[in-house]
Amino acid sequence: MKETHCRQLNAFNSRWPRDEMHYGSILEETDEDLRSEIESSDDNNERNQQDKQSAECQSFEIHIQRESRATRNSNRVIGLFLLAFLIVGVSTVLSTGSGGSAPTRSSHHRLPLLGSPGRTSRTLIVLRHAKASWDDPNVKDIDRPLSKRGEEEIRHISHYLRDEKIAPPEIVYASPSVRTKETLKALDMKGIPVVYDQKLYDLASQNDGYIQYLLGLDSKYTRVMIVGHNPACLHLVQHIAYFKMLFKYPTSTYSEIYWRRAGDWTDAANQRGKLVHFIQPAGK
Repeated sequence: MKETHCRQLNAFNSRWPRDEMHYGSILEETDEDLRSEIESSDDNNERNQQDKQSAECQSFEIHIQRESRATRNSNRVIGLFLLAFLIVGVSTVLSTGSGGSAPTRSSHHRLPLLGSPGRTSRTLIVLRHAKASWDDPNVKDIDRPLSKRGEEEIRHISHYLRDEKIAPPEIVYASPSVRTKETLKALDMKGIPVVYDQKLYDLASQNDGYIQYLLGLDSKYTRVMIVGHNPACLHLVQHIAYFKMLFKYPTSTYSEIYWRRAGDWTDAANQRGKLVHFIQPAGK
């Protein structure tokens, strides 16, 4: 590199005499060339810097446009969701105001399960007969009537159900014994169909007897009452309400178990029901 510089200097000296004026003019020309190169380089740098800033601005503007577009899309989705929610709410209010009523635990209105046709709410009422009389030892068990105490306690249960406005069942399945018939008569359920089934008497001694009976109930009924005997009543409530701490089921005890969604009574028997009413006479 040093030898190259010398050759350039030698060529420079041989071309021009050692004269201050010429030397000065050559330096001026050289300075002007260098200055023009420097100015040109500065201009290029400045142009590159401007181009870079312009590109950054364009990139920033594109980024902002994308964010704005995403924000608008998000706001549009939220708006549509709120509109749909509002429409559903208004429809519910209008349907309720036009004679419908919201289902409650004690009602027997059907609650359809979306995506599962045929599933409804179901309620099972389990009532053990009132206390029977043992005055006549010669009377068959199926023919024993209610005692005075039994008549009194079932009358109290009947008044309580009426005062609390607890909805009656759609249908009653009862044992054909005299004491269960007299129990139903004291409840004064006029207009409610009653089916006296011998199975409810025969299965009463089996722990799972009424559980098996539940499986065969007609699914078109969604609010059903069973009036029967122990120990089957006790084990039925223990099973379907998961009421394992229930050790006694005295006479005239009334239980109401509710399922929010059940396809039929077999489906209900395999689910855990909710014990919404558990009523006993005072002193039990």
